[in-house]
Amino acid sequence: MSRLAHLAAALALASLAACSQPDAPVSTGTPRSTVVPHGPSGTWALLWADEFNGTGLDLGKWQPNWGGAHTSSVTKPVNTAELSCYDPRQVTESGGALNLTAVKRSCLKWQYASGLVETARTFQFTYGYAEARMFLPASDVFGACTNWPAFWVNGNEGAPVEEIDVMECLDGDVQWHYSWDQYHHEATNLTPAWHNSMPHTASGWHTFGVDWEPGSMTFYYDGVSQGSVAQPATHPHYLIVNLAVSNTISPPVLVPQTVTVDYVRVFTRR
Repeated sequence: MSRLAHLAAALALASLAACSQPDAPVSTGTPRSTVVPHGPSGTWALLWADEFNGTGLDLGKWQPNWGGAHTSSVTKPVNTAELSCYDPRQVTESGGALNLTAVKRSCLKWQYASGLVETARTFQFTYGYAEARMFLPASDVFGACTNWPAFWVNGNEGAPVEEIDVMECLDGDVQWHYSWDQYHHEATNLTPAWHNSMPHTASGWHTFGVDWEPGSMTFYYDGVSQGSVAQPATHPHYLIVNLAVSNTISPPVLVPQTVTVDYVRVFTRR
């Protein structure tokens, strides 16, 4: 398909989304916060949240690296296909938002440095609705997301490792995944159990969520269900948001780049 045809298709998709979501946030770069979940029906109570309204990351809620010994530790990437370390200096909070920034500079043995936050030591939950509102930069005029940003939850150490990708940008497409490994293997050995995608997702502010219930989970994009899957997870999971770069998993690497997060919230059913 020609670039012009791609552009026309992207504009048509954006127009359709605007018609179905009249109150959807526009890509102005201004975060907007609410206190109700976007998508699942029912009565919910807020269990945990960070609105990122401070002047620096709340270290009582987040660890700004991948399993580092300290909150100031510079750590290796999550996946062997990544080309950046995770450096707490690439994690900032200002203007009511969290910023994860990837830059080109030597860091440990990697050629890039980027940002990640996770709650393995501070907060875990079993069942509920996890949601984040994020600004995804565009790679070109087609509005496809770029690099490898993700919002996901992962199983607790010492239990079967399970990965729920609430949002993952791969090759310009936003995708949803559920994977598990019943034999305590490393995350790189996870076997995909279910996956769905929305091709060439427009840049700008989007809301991503997963309703994790006993025996099933449903994924949401801007308040609209993207599908459900049966799953066996019954133990605590923790939150992760990161901006990875890779020239093999989600090329090309485009830096400097910042992914902005308005909020991360977890709700429980009343």
